[in-house]
Amino acid sequence: MVTAVGGHGGYPGGKQFVSAEELREKLSYLRHEKALIVKLVDIVDFNGSFLARIRDFAGANPIVLVITKKLYDTPGVHLHHRQAAVIHADDLPSLAPQSRLKGRCFPANDTDVGLSGNTLFWGGLVRVDVVKALPRTRLTFYGPKKLSINMVPTTEADEFYKREVGVTLTPPTGQERAEGWCGLQGVRELQIKYEELDRPASDIAISGLGWIAVEPLGVPSSDPDSCVEEEGGGSGELHLRVHVPKPVEVFVRAPLPVGKAASQWYRYQELTEVEEELRPKWHY
Repeated sequence: MVTAVGGHGGYPGGKQFVSAEELREKLSYLRHEKALIVKLVDIVDFNGSFLARIRDFAGANPIVLVITKKLYDTPGVHLHHRQAAVIHADDLPSLAPQSRLKGRCFPANDTDVGLSGNTLFWGGLVRVDVVKALPRTRLTFYGPKKLSINMVPTTEADEFYKREVGVTLTPPTGQERAEGWCGLQGVRELQIKYEELDRPASDIAISGLGWIAVEPLGVPSSDPDSCVEEEGGGSGELHLRVHVPKPVEVFVRAPLPVGKAASQWYRYQELTEVEEELRPKWHY
């Protein structure tokens, strides 16, 4: 057994250490033998005990990974930018998914009224004003089922929220909590463009709650530009205004390939130079 690899985890080297390349050379014969490879990793000192590219010398032999410590997930850690940090403790169970997530779509089908000029409330925690949208735009909400989704004209949204928060729009739950509620003070203006009309444009992620998929609805394959032309501007751009409690983070990301329909549009793409630069680096 080799206790550590020289040069990793802050160890400069010494008689009891070997370099990573020396260790691979000593173990290279294993790829030609039938053996069970047991790999011990000290997860408290990961860099000092982890040897990368183990399959290079293990060959096709089975590998059992054994860790020498235990990790405990601590979901109670306070993260100020998540919805759980702003609601009452008794309302926390309403944010926890109880079953497999299923999207809830607005509009439900292509015969319904468009979204422009309407506001959608996700419980009492999120308000989405659709300032401008293509006629065939659909918003699909992925999150806890206990939070209802209500759509009203934007001109009536302020009055509706004031009247229904704590009643229909929960959390907050109940009049007492609604009176002490901080409200939806954080506002994020989003400009989203459809690069391709046969796949979702993006996801709008609400930290600690879920996400909203922005996607086209029933775009005719024979006329993929019809949605843009119907709008009149030809830009294919959506303008959304998202209201959340002030500390809560809202961000736009690439769409997740969720559901059976995703197989029709998802394709693997290499990272761009910017994404590669921002990607966390692992050092062994």
